[in-house]
Amino acid sequence: MSEDKSASEGDRIFRNLRSRLEFVEEVCINRAEGITLLCNYLDLLAGYRYGGTSSFSRFRRFLVDDTSQSDIWRKVSLVLLRQHLEGKGLQLYSGLLKVLDEQRIPASSESDSDYRHDLSIETFERKCLTQLSTEDIKLFRKEIERFQYSRILWESYRGATASGISAQMVPENSVSGGSEPFYCTEDTGDGQDSMFEGTYLLFPPAFLVATMKFGLERVRQLAERGDIVLSSAQQFDGLSNTVDSTDPSAGTNAIGYPRLITKPSRSFLKDIGYLIEQAQNSHMMFSADKKEDDRLREGAMSRSAVIASVFFLESLVSSVVEDFGRREPYQLPDIILRNTGLTHNPFGRLPLIERVYLTPYLCCLNEDRVRTGFFDRGSTDFQSLREIAKIRDGYAHSHPIQRRLLITITGDQQAIADDQFPENFWPLTNSPKDIFIVGQDDATRAKKTVEWAVLRLDEFLDGALSRRNWMNSELIEFDPERKHIVACDRTFGPPTDESSEII
Repeated sequence: MSEDKSASEGDRIFRNLRSRLEFVEEVCINRAEGITLLCNYLDLLAGYRYGGTSSFSRFRRFLVDDTSQSDIWRKVSLVLLRQHLEGKGLQLYSGLLKVLDEQRIPASSESDSDYRHDLSIETFERKCLTQLSTEDIKLFRKEIERFQYSRILWESYRGATASGISAQMVPENSVSGGSEPFYCTEDTGDGQDSMFEGTYLLFPPAFLVATMKFGLERVRQLAERGDIVLSSAQQFDGLSNTVDSTDPSAGTNAIGYPRLITKPSRSFLKDIGYLIEQAQNSHMMFSADKKEDDRLREGAMSRSAVIASVFFLESLVSSVVEDFGRREPYQLPDIILRNTGLTHNPFGRLPLIERVYLTPYLCCLNEDRVRTGFFDRGSTDFQSLREIAKIRDGYAHSHPIQRRLLITITGDQQAIADDQFPENFWPLTNSPKDIFIVGQDDATRAKKTVEWAVLRLDEFLDGALSRRNWMNSELIEFDPERKHIVACDRTFGPPTDESSEII
């Protein structure tokens, strides 16, 4: 795209966003749908800024890094966090509740409430160290993260169907200056206002408008400097919807039969995140109530996450070779053919670890890089990846596991079993060989090991996987016999910058 065309595209995008903002301010700023629209526009700006698909992590990153209220969006609502934990009523949270008690400063009035004493998530976690261990804080992190100001905005405002504050508006007489978030306490009908019953964190419309305006100006400046590339080509602009009169066979079906080609790896990636989250939740519940169902659920979710991690890598490698392949396997040097088994087997029939190793060779045009290779077979990371693949194969071809146990009879005739022997665990990942006791930590390690391989492939391809949002791209392809129809590449969002995350 030429510089003039890029600038023109940017101007068109910013004019469109400004007109949307003016519409909200003029027509529906004091209605719930207006607030929801503002949040959607902030999400859209985050997409132009960082690329990728819509997600909370991208939304929060934009609020924290690209608006003037970074200190506010990093805060955690201690009031709402306490409400949530007290509602669960588990002894597990007693330490965290004690930390919250230490931080609370009673409010003198409803308009000057506890929100002024909320802490950033980083500061609050440091405060937690007075009562909790590092492992405890790690266990509670998901609970804490749920009550970030930015997360509340994402879930309860942007999601118009969310319960609670999405259906409420800010009372005009309760806004202190109209520029700060504040708490609103629902009247319980007994004449007593409690900061821990029916409390909501509300963001005044004027505050969100200011956030939107600052973020819009920030993205405009980055685009003008050339730090980001703006593109609205997210529609199927390249598709022809007319009949080519030069084609004698053209008729009512001249457009042919479209095929949508997607990458299954992104589905496995979502599976991994969901499964690990469920495993962690079950682990936390088992720690609190010792119910056997929670322990079994943790194991089931963890094993499935390990399998999904390997499936994700296998699917991604196949897509990388198909999209970025520059040579056929038989064109590789003889020593590579012999050492990887390509001499006797097609690429698709090789073990996963060999396909990962060969992918940079197949995607490389530089002969020097082909000769020197890319992955170090002897490295701990690569061998850990091999181990994860073996663990997955063990799940698929399971057989009875022999596990060494040391049973000690105490003086009161209690039997204590100890299975912490090296031969009971995989040497590099430290995952148990007995799949019955696989847990959330093992699932997390598998994900991180696979992430390493994906990041290395992205590095080899000069960031092509992350910078252009490759994993979420789709291809619409039409019947090749219809010559007037062309294929069109569709990606979700503009190109991303060098720092974008892949996984």
